[in-house]
Amino acid sequence: MEAREIPYLLAGTIVVAGRRYGQVVQRVTQAITGTSAQAADHVRELSPAARALLLRWLLARLRELLAEPALQQLGAEVMASETATAMTRQFLDTDAMQLIVDYIAHSQAVREVLAEQTAGIADDMADGLRERTVKADDAVEHWARALLRRPRRDGSAHLR
Repeated sequence: MEAREIPYLLAGTIVVAGRRYGQVVQRVTQAITGTSAQAADHVRELSPAARALLLRWLLARLRELLAEPALQQLGAEVMASETATAMTRQFLDTDAMQLIVDYIAHSQAVREVLAEQTAGIADDMADGLRERTVKADDAVEHWARALLRRPRRDGSAHLR
């Protein structure tokens, strides 16, 4: 597989996950209502304006439902479940995930960002070392001049 195929692989993975989510929602809906097929038929018979109104109403109810603390708690419990953990581990172990990691690892853009960050860290370390070296040099010179009872020089020789 080539690097240019990775975005398509990602899109395919997302589509498959979306389909699975849709299937779960459909099964739950059927289990709750038992008449989802009949309801869908009735919705298809509505005029476009009536369908739009129904859709707006359904979306408003869905927003209300999603705002419910009990549903948010349920979502948190699902995400913390062993099943979610197992599914995540399973995805991480797939060839698709390995291809994604390889793509990112060999990305020129990632290399450039890492090089910039590394250079920035090296510059910061060099600046810190330079400051400590100047201070240590000043301390040793001060000590040696005091020992030899010589006056302190003006300090213009040091870059601070």
